[in-house]
Amino acid sequence: MIDFDLDRPRVSTSADVTLVSRGVTVTARVDSSEADLVVVGPAGDGPMWLADTVAAGDPAELYWIGGQEEWTLAGTVAEVEDGERSRWHIAVAGPAERSQRRKAVRARVEVPVLIPWAGAVMTGNTVDLSESGMRTLLDGWGVPPEPSTPAQA
Repeated sequence: MIDFDLDRPRVSTSADVTLVSRGVTVTARVDSSEADLVVVGPAGDGPMWLADTVAAGDPAELYWIGGQEEWTLAGTVAEVEDGERSRWHIAVAGPAERSQRRKAVRARVEVPVLIPWAGAVMTGNTVDLSESGMRTLLDGWGVPPEPSTPAQA
């Protein structure tokens, strides 16, 4: 069953559309959002919406905010409407997933972590690492350290 609050972008909201094989991302307005088809049009001006930028059969990914998280939905451009107002019809290829698109990609890597805290050392392991930080699982005791507390991995 599809939860249209999370599994599909809402009509009249903003979404990013990435044309995977062309390396192009545009900001779109969602015109229609159905179980198997999402129709998007330009949220602003730009040459990327011209018909020669996209073709039926091109793989595409939609990104939008649903709830408090960013979601992604893979699909294929099924139809391109060109004219006074361009629109792309994107055939949905599966279920929506939480997006992993971010400035720094996370890698699931487990390494030991030592964090000096309150005159002692907390120990644990990373859950994942990225260029901008790490997520850890620590042996808890007391009040948790503040974000950005120096640590060694």
